[in-house]
Amino acid sequence: MRLAGVSSIFQCVRSANRSLPRFIPSPSPFPARLRASASATSMNPIELHPISLNELEQKILSFLRTVTAAKCPTTTVRVAGGWVRDKLLGLDSDDLDIALDNMMGMQFTELIHQHLKEEGREGDASNTGLIKANPEQSKHLETATLRLFGQMIDFVNLRSEEYSESSRIPTIRIGTPSEDAYRRDFTMNALFYNVTEEKVEDLTKRGVDDLRNRLVRTPLPPHTTLLDDPLRVMRAVRFASRYAFSLDADLSKSMKEAEIKSALAEKVSKERIGVELDKMISGRYPAHSVWLLHDHDLIEGVLFPKELLSSAVEGTPDGLSFSAFDTVRKSLALAMRDDIEVTKGHLRILMLASLFSPLSGCNVPFGKKGKEEPLPKVAIREAMKLPNRDAEGSMKILQAADRFTQVLKGEVEKTRKNLGMILRQIGEYWYLGLLIIAAKKCSLPFDFNHTSPANEKLTELSEDALAALALMKEIREEYQLDGVWSMKPLLNGKQVQDVTQCAKGPRVGEYVQKLIEWQLENPKEGEEGAKAFLASLRQ
Repeated sequence: MRLAGVSSIFQCVRSANRSLPRFIPSPSPFPARLRASASATSMNPIELHPISLNELEQKILSFLRTVTAAKCPTTTVRVAGGWVRDKLLGLDSDDLDIALDNMMGMQFTELIHQHLKEEGREGDASNTGLIKANPEQSKHLETATLRLFGQMIDFVNLRSEEYSESSRIPTIRIGTPSEDAYRRDFTMNALFYNVTEEKVEDLTKRGVDDLRNRLVRTPLPPHTTLLDDPLRVMRAVRFASRYAFSLDADLSKSMKEAEIKSALAEKVSKERIGVELDKMISGRYPAHSVWLLHDHDLIEGVLFPKELLSSAVEGTPDGLSFSAFDTVRKSLALAMRDDIEVTKGHLRILMLASLFSPLSGCNVPFGKKGKEEPLPKVAIREAMKLPNRDAEGSMKILQAADRFTQVLKGEVEKTRKNLGMILRQIGEYWYLGLLIIAAKKCSLPFDFNHTSPANEKLTELSEDALAALALMKEIREEYQLDGVWSMKPLLNGKQVQDVTQCAKGPRVGEYVQKLIEWQLENPKEGEEGAKAFLASLRQ
């Protein structure tokens, strides 16, 4: 199937949505102090917390001060980045990254071992390792790892980075604390906690204020920071949605620049983009993440690669991006209803299927033989480099939506056998296909000037959406088919052969298939009934 005439359809959707009233977001599950309102100018500042150490953190940092005083008194030990940010926000964090100002991480871990050995406490530290620089995985400097008092800790030296025009891999040298802070992605991630002096250091002079004001901002001019490492475009989206923060206006403007998007496509591996996308759809506000991707034109061309679209789509359809966002937010809104239970693992796959649902029904030639494969599956597995199980799971959901649509339209009779066979084909994701159908059939007004990350909750549904949810209930309660994909035939292969007097071969499989269908139609029958049924087929 090729997508033709999609542009005009989605243009109508965009025009219609712009005229709709502003939606009212539902209460957010995120801590109240981190909820964002409509825009950066109207946001209330966050009340930041003093650094509060739990018992284990106190033990670790006190020990590091002891080692420094005994073995390297000229060294300043700092906790860097995310741990400091989260502590100021009043959130727990076990992500201890130690930055050293005058030695490599491995040197410092050796001093730790020496000190423990002298005290006869070698068992307090274990699992020492060295993660060598791996720029393709965003590891630009070697990192020493150590389990200290049961807590894994990373140790690196402060660094300065310089980038070339042709690569996102920087040239590294030892840097000052200020250079290290300014080379980081965002001001809120450039904060240090000086372990020796027990205080927060804000060397960019804006990190604490930006955190308080819920703002994602780069330490250097955003064009420079993003061009140095274009993956930061995706990270900006992830952090903004994760913490319900706003993007700095200059950062948002730079993220939309053609030069930055080109650098993202050319200098960043699909694997790294896929990792960031995975974190977005697994986070607290997946719909807001996808909105930011759409608003910055990062869906078509990045998540929906042009080389794949050109193989399946006539022209370049406008509106695929908004359709992806709209399906994600509506599916999420349905999943949040009190009468629907979606596990965290299933919600992640639902978000992925919803995101790529506009490509459903399209195939592209793939592989050496040019065999046609579903476009969503190829995009997830090859373009995003997400695990094959994610691609398969997403396709199961989209296939379920197609199959159940036929039932709801009356094209396939709604019988226990037909529904059971669909569930046996799809498996545990079957009900998510019905959520996709309901999402596409319901209306959820959206104000294009409203940027609240709060997850919405659908309360009023169209007749078609209600029909999809009613079918979900029927399958579970009336037909009692949930879990039917695990149902075994009442008779094994040998018994089937004996009853039907059939030799080994494909014919046995055909009889087993008919037996499964009969069991679905006759759920209360047992082995004797199964034998009688197969005997009737033989006659």
